[in-house]
Amino acid sequence: MKIIQRTSSELILRSRSDLFGKAFIVVWASLFMGIPLFMLYSFLAGIGIMTLTCARLEPTLVRCEQQKSNFFGVVKQPPTVFQPVLEARFRYEEGTDSEGDKTADNWVALVTDRGEVKAVEDFMRINGVRGSTKEMVAIADRINQFLQSEQPSFVLKRDLRWRLGQSIFPLAFFGLFEVIGGVVIFSIFQSQSLVLDKQADCVTYTRHTLIGPRRKQYPLRKITAAEISTDTDSDGDIYYKLTLLPKEVCGVEVMSYRDRARVETIQTAINAFLPAA
Repeated sequence: MKIIQRTSSELILRSRSDLFGKAFIVVWASLFMGIPLFMLYSFLAGIGIMTLTCARLEPTLVRCEQQKSNFFGVVKQPPTVFQPVLEARFRYEEGTDSEGDKTADNWVALVTDRGEVKAVEDFMRINGVRGSTKEMVAIADRINQFLQSEQPSFVLKRDLRWRLGQSIFPLAFFGLFEVIGGVVIFSIFQSQSLVLDKQADCVTYTRHTLIGPRRKQYPLRKITAAEISTDTDSDGDIYYKLTLLPKEVCGVEVMSYRDRARVETIQTAINAFLPAA
């Protein structure tokens, strides 16, 4: 807080604006929120619904069309056609990620006269594993049973939107970074002002935030003093807090700084201005 205006009838205090500190927080928050936000975007782009529709054009000619949708099924991708489909194969591959941890990928491939193409796979790894071995084997068996039968059509639909491990938990994890970063930005761009007005017999405390001001008013005649108290944080640092008394009437914390002299300057100005002083 610093004194903005001081007359015989009015005392106006306002918190200092630390432009360097705000600029640093904005850069920090951009990195803290930006990287997870990009990962969240990539995650949402992959999650959705996959539908594989196969039709028997001739007794030995099968055509399959794969339709994918992203962003929880909202954005549809152009369909992919596989023809002629000769066989479905379960595939498994081990590897290592960028940190050297082992990975395992499971998927189903369709065999055509042009080779083998991935057709059914999960969009992300959970604990280093992409896809369930049991599920992928079962899907490959179902497709092969259709290919070997005389059924006219076959439809496979996989809805991955609400699988706990693949959607809700990652969303909560990435969202946590955005919430923390948002709270920090919201906090750093707050400021306070305190107006003591003898003519209006009013003390107005205003907290200015990004979503608008929050104002509280108290009768000036009932304020008896501004008192300094100490508070020690978890690191052992002592902070000097200036509060308007009595707390039962007002209790506004005007400021809190490690510099006692700075707090005492504002205390002296307030106590000198109060009618009872």
